[in-house]
Amino acid sequence: MRISFPLAFNAWVSVVLACLLVACQDSRNTRPDAVVLVQGGKARSVVVMADKANAGVRAAGEQFVRLVERSTGAKIPILPEAAKLPPDTARISLGATRLASEAGLTMDGIPEEGYRMLTKGNTLFILGREPSTSDAGRVSSRPTRWALNAILEEQLGVRWLWPGELGTHVPKRDRLAIPEMDVTHQPALSVRNFWVPKALVTAAKTPEQRRIGREAFDWAENHQGGSRDTHAMGHSFQDWWAKHGKNHPDYFAETPPGFQQPWPRAERVKLRLSNPAVIEQIARDYQAAGAPDYWNITPNDGSGFDVGEASRAWDIPQNQNPAAMWQVVPFQAQPDLTARYVEFWNRLHERLRQINPNVTLGCLAYSLYRNPPPAERPLKAKMIIGLVPTFFDYEQWKGWRAAGVEKLYLRPNWWHRGADAPYLPLHETADFFHFAWKNGLAGVIMDYLVGYWGTQGPNYYLAARLMSRPDLSADEILSEYTSAFGRGAPRIREYLAYWEKLSPDYEQMGAQKGELGALIKADKVQADSNVFRQAMPHLYPDDVLAPAGKLLDEARQLIGTTDPEALARVEFLQNGLEEARAFRDTMAAYDAAKKGVGTREEFDRQYRRLMDLRRKLAPDHGIWSDIVGADEARRQTFGDFVR
Repeated sequence: MRISFPLAFNAWVSVVLACLLVACQDSRNTRPDAVVLVQGGKARSVVVMADKANAGVRAAGEQFVRLVERSTGAKIPILPEAAKLPPDTARISLGATRLASEAGLTMDGIPEEGYRMLTKGNTLFILGREPSTSDAGRVSSRPTRWALNAILEEQLGVRWLWPGELGTHVPKRDRLAIPEMDVTHQPALSVRNFWVPKALVTAAKTPEQRRIGREAFDWAENHQGGSRDTHAMGHSFQDWWAKHGKNHPDYFAETPPGFQQPWPRAERVKLRLSNPAVIEQIARDYQAAGAPDYWNITPNDGSGFDVGEASRAWDIPQNQNPAAMWQVVPFQAQPDLTARYVEFWNRLHERLRQINPNVTLGCLAYSLYRNPPPAERPLKAKMIIGLVPTFFDYEQWKGWRAAGVEKLYLRPNWWHRGADAPYLPLHETADFFHFAWKNGLAGVIMDYLVGYWGTQGPNYYLAARLMSRPDLSADEILSEYTSAFGRGAPRIREYLAYWEKLSPDYEQMGAQKGELGALIKADKVQADSNVFRQAMPHLYPDDVLAPAGKLLDEARQLIGTTDPEALARVEFLQNGLEEARAFRDTMAAYDAAKKGVGTREEFDRQYRRLMDLRRKLAPDHGIWSDIVGADEARRQTFGDFVR
């Protein structure tokens, strides 16, 4: 959302065209009379909130005041409604104040997740439709904050590059003024889900950990993270084995010889789709839940798909490899099980419609069922699909859209690629996002943010900006990012371009291309969930890291001693490279020790060095050491060397 100033006629045409490109529900009526909030570094305004303003409104006002002071040096007071003010003092009225009521302003006409900003005289009224509840472990909609952020972004140039004070770019200004306006805004996408790890909040034990978690959620919410849809798409049968495994083993996938359920563990067991009793059990669960209009049926995660003849009879094409259905291996040829799932969805939807004719099913299109339905098996069920694409697969997206789904969400695993490395496919990401936006994108659900901010932070910033401003180009977003490095910005742009040029060597899942594919074919790395980590000693030797380090050194020289904040941001990136190097060396030591050409003692030394560095970088969000460590433990990155 942009706040528009009076322009010549041709410029007004450009603004109108820009508004049409952003399909958000904005209505604008701007006039030239400015309301001055800060002049000459002095506050000429106050923030007014209702005495019982909710926590979201209060936090929004406090952040606004804090960042305005950081920019202008002027602290705008936050006062109670009853305070008497000189008549020339401008006011920012937040929420359902008496001022708003006396001006005849209500929530009428403000859309869900939306806000209205209106100036009358020397008062700016902001009314945001705040959520009635919020979850401390979930990114929540903050429309009042977004309204104030629009002022911070457009008038002061504030940018939230990464969490925390250093990652918040606040240019210096001595004046803050806004035009007279009447703006109503709603985020363009109905879902903008970042999946910031709950553990940053729920596992926090110290004040520093709590600060890190709070700053992480603030970053996501400042980028308009949140949702106005209730279409959950988590793996929905994780408790079925505990409930039904003993009495109804026939509900679950038939296994190949030598295996037995639950495999690989209870929460990942797949269903026997061809068994009509499975549909009847889902129907009973659905009815017991009150037969809502939406029902999530996403399969459990992982391998272990049914190899029984009855389910395989639904497959198109026939006679696909059962072993590959049971144990899915990344980067290798995989069966296509979409047809069997479409058959199941069609039958299940018809059954649930007998209970509620308005029911819509929701499911991820993922793993062996991510490809669009074949022509021989059309989708008849009313479905909302969250596509987990094979990286930037345009045909997958077009195929699902052509299948006639009700809504199509993007639910990529992009942030799990590249491990600790500066893997930055920035323009590729933006191009695919823009394509999806122009072709029916309803929302984005990014799989969880592991927290490699020192190396992959530009990926996170790019995605966050595209979710809230899908009209922005990759170059516009990267200009925002690099502007925070002051005189060093040109070298930082070169630094990003250097890694972007090399990123194709970390090729996408399912395709053995580039240098990573060559490593897999040569059996130097295993095609599993640790493939990117295993590849780091091969893909990021010193002669690859050195040119990037030189660009960062040159950025520091350009900045000199005049801009300590810009220097600290360059150091942030340098620390990211140092952590990537430390992880690379630790992985190389682990591989050498496993092969008997290195020692366990050398691995232990490198691992301690890595952990010490991560703990040092965690407070400034250089890397979320606890989250990264938990992810490595879950994937057994270092096997039984680390417990």
